[in-house]
Amino acid sequence: MLRLGYDKSYVFVYKEKIMKKLFTLLLLCTSLPALAYEYKYGESVAFTGKLQTMRGGWMAIVLDKPITVVPKPGDDDGIDTPETGVRTMQLAMSSPENFRQYQRFKGRMARVQCETLYHSHTAHHQTPVLCTVARISAPDRP
Repeated sequence: MLRLGYDKSYVFVYKEKIMKKLFTLLLLCTSLPALAYEYKYGESVAFTGKLQTMRGGWMAIVLDKPITVVPKPGDDDGIDTPETGVRTMQLAMSSPENFRQYQRFKGRMARVQCETLYHSHTAHHQTPVLCTVARISAPDRP
């Protein structure tokens, strides 16, 4: 009788290598939000990203890199909860000039100066973190 066999130690080593790769991949995936830039609610900050009108008609910036937004120290009201891995932010605009600037850059890369960041708190807020827009400009301009 012909016996086709294989070395069981080879299979064990092969499985061990696969498990190490999977474990490394898992660690990498879970640590990516930790690599995000950290900002505080209430700060005036600028972001670069693509301006888009989302389904439902709300305006947003899709960021180049994910961010983390945390409450300011001593802010214990419970509204501003930490958010990690934020890639899309709804833009809150009230000035006609901001709307003109948005229309000019819609579908393209732009730099958005946020007067403040705040956490969603109504049904009209579509993303966990929102940006009150101060100015929209070309990505390479302040």
